[in-house]
Amino acid sequence: MKTMNKNLLKLKSPWAFFWALMIFQSVSAQQSTFSLNDEGWRVVGDAQGPSTIPNYDSMGGNPGGYCHAVDDVSGDYWYWSAPVCFKGWPYTDTK
Repeated sequence: MKTMNKNLLKLKSPWAFFWALMIFQSVSAQQSTFSLNDEGWRVVGDAQGPSTIPNYDSMGGNPGGYCHAVDDVSGDYWYWSAPVCFKGWPYTDTK
């Protein structure tokens, strides 16, 4: 009887993992198409001068538009700050 229970657990585990993965992917799937605007993406650090708003082009992305930033070349780092919809829920900005 113990052997049978172990075998049942072995069979169920891959399916449980598969369904959990499918649910996670459907719930957490998030993307930016930049079809209308920068969708809330911001530039942080050594780029765009004093502005945090990236440059937006409505054509040339894959699909739709795209955002880009110009490095200030001051030797510091810069990076993209994602909009709240990518940061999980509930999200509170600590800055």
